[in-house]
Amino acid sequence: MQKNGAAIVFSAGDLVGHLNCRYLTYLDLKVAQGELARPRVRDDPTLDALTERGKIHERGFVDHLAEQGGSVARRWSAATQ
Repeated sequence: MQKNGAAIVFSAGDLVGHLNCRYLTYLDLKVAQGELARPRVRDDPTLDALTERGKIHERGFVDHLAEQGGSVARRWSAATQ
């Protein structure tokens, strides 16, 4: 979840997080609005590897949709790359 001007932009991961824990959505929204600080992330190489694999998968799926002729809007930011 990111704030882009006045808009809040949600990712697929935000939807999954919301389905698992609605309170997480509330906390993420507070962080995006600058009302809470993002929690410190632990140094976890396994989690880093899984996160990277997820990002590669998402990019591959978006590329697949584009190759099939679908309309694709790419809004990759430094946080999602």
